[in-house]
Amino acid sequence: MSKASELSQAAPIMSPCRSICKMSAATGLCVGCMRTLDEIAAWGEMSHAQRAAVMREITQRKLAQSHEKTL
Repeated sequence: MSKASELSQAAPIMSPCRSICKMSAATGLCVGCMRTLDEIAAWGEMSHAQRAAVMREITQRKLAQSHEKTL
């Protein structure tokens, strides 16, 4: 099975929205889900691969934010 076939059969990636919808002026990210306005607006039309990329980016953002808090 090809990688594309595997991705199309993978479970859908659900929105990371936590219903805490407030944009941070400092970061330009939603304080609830850590996405940009562009990512939020495009989510419904994103492919599985695009959603997975956003989720990886969110993980990196959370790690960076956590690191900043410990400094």
